[in-house]
Amino acid sequence: MRLSVLLLLAGIFQVYAGSSYSQAERLSLDQQGTTVQNVLSELVDVDLQPQEITGKITDEDGNPLPGVNIVIKGTMTGTITNVDGNYSLEVDDPNATLVFSFIGYITQEVEIAGREAIDITFALDVFGLEEVITVGYGTQKRTTVTGAVSIMKGETIEKTPVANVALSLAGRMAGISMRPDGGEPGDNTPAILIRGTATTGSNAPLIVVDGIIRDNINQIDPAIIESMSILKDASAVAPYGLGGANGVILITTKQGQTGAPTLSYNTYYGIQNPTYLPDLLDAKDFMRMHNECYLNENPGGEATKPYLDSLINDYDNFHASDPDLYPNSSYRTLLNYDVPMHKHNLQLSGGTDKYNYYAGVGYYEQKGMFDPVNYNRYNYNVNINSQVSNTTKVTVSLIGSAETKNDVDANTNSNQLFRSNFKFKPTAQIYYTNGLWGQFAGNSPVGLLKAGYDKNRGNTLLSMITIEQQLPVKGLSVKGTFSYDTRNNAIKEWHTPYYFYSQNTSTTPYTYTKDIATSEGGAATYTWLRQTQQKRQYFTYQGYVNYENSFGKHDITGLFVAEARNNTYDEFWSRRNNFAIDVDELDMGSSSKDDFDNGGLSSEGTQIGYVYRVDYVYDDKYILEASGRYDGHYYFAPGERWAFFPAFSVGWRLSEENFIKNISFINNLKIRASWGKSGNLAGSAYQYLSGYELYGNSYAFSTGSMVQVAIL
Repeated sequence: MRLSVLLLLAGIFQVYAGSSYSQAERLSLDQQGTTVQNVLSELVDVDLQPQEITGKITDEDGNPLPGVNIVIKGTMTGTITNVDGNYSLEVDDPNATLVFSFIGYITQEVEIAGREAIDITFALDVFGLEEVITVGYGTQKRTTVTGAVSIMKGETIEKTPVANVALSLAGRMAGISMRPDGGEPGDNTPAILIRGTATTGSNAPLIVVDGIIRDNINQIDPAIIESMSILKDASAVAPYGLGGANGVILITTKQGQTGAPTLSYNTYYGIQNPTYLPDLLDAKDFMRMHNECYLNENPGGEATKPYLDSLINDYDNFHASDPDLYPNSSYRTLLNYDVPMHKHNLQLSGGTDKYNYYAGVGYYEQKGMFDPVNYNRYNYNVNINSQVSNTTKVTVSLIGSAETKNDVDANTNSNQLFRSNFKFKPTAQIYYTNGLWGQFAGNSPVGLLKAGYDKNRGNTLLSMITIEQQLPVKGLSVKGTFSYDTRNNAIKEWHTPYYFYSQNTSTTPYTYTKDIATSEGGAATYTWLRQTQQKRQYFTYQGYVNYENSFGKHDITGLFVAEARNNTYDEFWSRRNNFAIDVDELDMGSSSKDDFDNGGLSSEGTQIGYVYRVDYVYDDKYILEASGRYDGHYYFAPGERWAFFPAFSVGWRLSEENFIKNISFINNLKIRASWGKSGNLAGSAYQYLSGYELYGNSYAFSTGSMVQVAIL
């Protein structure tokens, strides 16, 4: 459910008496044996007779348009034009407004203003045809694109109440499929497939945000997205070389617009429900099924059935009188069914002909089906464009987020908790009437929910600065871009034993003993804490040379890009076991060397690529394009690190030919063909080397001292 928040300005209006009647005079009206409608008509002199409006709808060439929709604004009343473009519509209000709409043409709103005949001439909506869309390392007119590209506007994305951008793609564009991955708050990243599954390596598409290759689609607020382009075939993805085999998702964020500052606020609040929950057996049905299974294995064992028929038949009364001894448990008592989620966005934009800005902040929160599970995210963004001179433009962009994901005890996960719930038999006690909780076969879902936690705090910053310079040669420009992205995670995992209470029914009243569950996924029976710090850094350097010019009916564009990327990863972790008191700080754990450990790792990667694209368009009808990338990556052995990924495509805009132009229902018809090569990184780096594993803290049999061991 999406709510629109409107700021209403209240005004005070004074109504003065007209010259027709004095405020001191009385108006007498004598009406007998008549209706209220006649009285009101007499008072305000309203003509309630419907009025017929007629007219004809044509295109710019005077051709009639059949099937045009005509609706009275604010109502569901309307009609359509006939085969001759004529229409007739009755209206009650002579001052109403009519809305005329037709696919491929600009919608018009016309006030009746007492008229009885209204003719309309429709103009083609050329924006969709002249629209400039984002493609690999640049933009193109939609009409001249020869690769397979799908577009989704930011308005569509923003209206979808989902946790991240990836979830908004489902069912909205051809050739794109999405498989949800559990739905857990903060960990609901679907698998996105563009034109099927790859044969080797990863199946995930490449993510590009504002021209920079990134992998942060979940940290980007959907509200700041201007558009998304999906590159699907080899000719469209060739500029991305080794990363393009699974398709490319290009995300363009919003920029400021010339005009006075505009402040907008959007919010929504929704309730989530489980899509499906299995109906498990209650206590009576469970006992019946258990007996049936027993008799199948032991024919003639009626006298030794696990549960007596008298117990089953009268179990409801037993349960009502003593629910602790005769439980009827259901895992559903541990779930939250109506779980809230809400989002807020505040955005400011504006500018002049020399500079513009777009800034915003946002907040998103999603609760989980279990009390310890939840996710929240703060977003912020700033985009500034400045025309520092007649030929120089500078762009600065910052996109950031701070998120927190909370999960159940660190020694398990929500999936394991569901498993425990499903196998908990209804004749065992989840909760006793005194508020304590029980177990079945050493498993206690409540004990797990009341144990430790798994908390992951992440901070992401995507930054970019671009300088573009127009050169003295007409249509020639150069551009330099530097991007620094970083993501830091602080992970704190706290485990405490899963306690439950055993019930002794031989005493009056019943007594309860606190025990530790030992069968819950092999969880440790002692307390432990692990803290991890992760830091990722991504550096991108890009140099562009762009050329665009027209010579009569000939349009030529060219692009060359040199790109270098470097990334680093650092991780350090520390763990302590056996805490004397339940204080989740490392220095509160045991000081014995057997109870603490630490470790870490680091890595670095590089990639260099050279991209080109040349487009030729003749008379806005015939299109030729050649593009590609020469790519080098650290994954591969020296001498084998470089590969060439070329692509070629052609297009023919049939709709611009004279023999097609006169067909009114065709406004853009294009035939295209393409060929190209793309790459995919499979496996991991350095597979060309003979590797071995190192193990620390091992003992040598001869000396008994601790050594480091290598295994080939």
